[in-house]
Amino acid sequence: MATLNIDGRQALNRTGIGERAGVALPTVDRWNARRAITGFPAPIPDEVTGQPTRRWWWTDEIDEFLAARAKSRRRRLTTVDRSGDPDDLLIAVQAARVLGYRSGNNLPDDFLACADEVELKGNSRPRRKWRRATIWAWADRRGSRHGGGPRQGSRNRLSNRTIDTSGDPDELVGSAEATRVLGYSANTSLPADLYERADETEVKPSGRTWHRWSRRTLWAYAAEDASP
Repeated sequence: MATLNIDGRQALNRTGIGERAGVALPTVDRWNARRAITGFPAPIPDEVTGQPTRRWWWTDEIDEFLAARAKSRRRRLTTVDRSGDPDDLLIAVQAARVLGYRSGNNLPDDFLACADEVELKGNSRPRRKWRRATIWAWADRRGSRHGGGPRQGSRNRLSNRTIDTSGDPDELVGSAEATRVLGYSANTSLPADLYERADETEVKPSGRTWHRWSRRTLWAYAAEDASP
């Protein structure tokens, strides 16, 4: 059970919080462990819940936490240039200018993954292009509760990919290591919904977004891919 009613006031356990926030359980645990930094509310005292073996939080306090977190993230967002033809195809440096970033090197990994065109030439870096409409849509999504990410789409399900299940399950890794762990050939192949399950998302002063996952989260994601 993810919810509990205590004298007419709803409470959530960690599973309920994860579902409400749209994050993986390790993220909930990390928020709670770092309450002094994250502002995550304290659990309800055991004598109130009557369930000393499980922790619960008031739903309204969780909603306040999530609203404050979303507001803080929106304040850090860059200003988007909404002018121009929505069907124009732009290269990285032009896309960065639309998003208010200093250069094309600041574009987040999840933005690179939603390119409308990707041209590969030998061993050189992929040349990506985005429609203005795609750029604007991505910018709009990044201000939502769950953050910005690539366009929704089906996962690149397990076929011949090999999952690396070695290492510390609680170690946080970036997109390059996540790509290797999940057996993808490039981080541009990481599925859209994986970014939504990142255990940590950090927006740098430059505007670039960094995602990190625990190995446990990646393994759980791979296990869901393997299920029928």
